[in-house]
Amino acid sequence: LSASAGSPAFPDLHFVTVTARGVDKGSAVARAAAALGFDLADCAAVGDSHNDLPMLAAVGHPFVMGNAEPELLSLYPRLPGVTEHGVLAALDAS
Repeated sequence: LSASAGSPAFPDLHFVTVTARGVDKGSAVARAAAALGFDLADCAAVGDSHNDLPMLAAVGHPFVMGNAEPELLSLYPRLPGVTEHGVLAALDAS
């Protein structure tokens, strides 16, 4: 499978990820949580692109950056943008 993503830091670039079927950010966060002994309901994640959707759906505390793709902004709580240090706000909220 492949996925394309952009980055606010590099607006003229697109990144392509190629992974095995069934492997995505959601399966990765589930595996990491299990290895560390965390319940996914207690985990937080921050995303900004469509390839973050499986990860955001997997955790109990999903957030999106203020500059995220419109679809994500309509689905999850919004943080300040990248340049406003939105991840710090997620840490405070979690």
